Amino acid sequence: MPVGWGADRGAASVFVAISVAALVLVAAMVLDATEKIRMRVGADSVAQEAARAAGQQLDQAALRDGRYQVDQTAARRAAQDYLDAYAHGATGDTEFNSDDRTIPAGTVRVKIEKHYRPLLFGGDTVVPGIGFATLVHGVTEPENG
Repeated sequence: MPVGWGADRGAASVFVAISVAALVLVAAMVLDATEKIRMRVGADSVAQEAARAAGQQLDQAALRDGRYQVDQTAARRAAQDYLDAYAHGATGDTEFNSDDRTIPAGTVRVKIEKHYRPLLFGGDTVVPGIGFATLVHGVTEPENG
């Protein structure tokens, strides 16, 4: 046996242990990022559907007068019913025409928050979702395009 062969014993084990730990850390980071993206897309989808449900709640008295506007009480109830049924613990808020014009006239905005607990670094992360629905009347056929 040549001199120095025993000096390398166990060196590969240290390298493998460090490499495996790094790969596990990277895998956990990828899983966290993927789950957060999935939660964000899901939150946006639920908020959009809640906004559609809210936007369908028209004020019947205004309709009789020829005006198209949302019944805000019924719209909030419809959006909350949708969130209760499909948002799985998300909290939400329904907003209408705002004074600062961030929401255009005839538009309903639903903002929700879902909570997510990542694998790494613990804690509770809030994932937002937002959806809009705008009243459109008089459409009889789809656009060509």
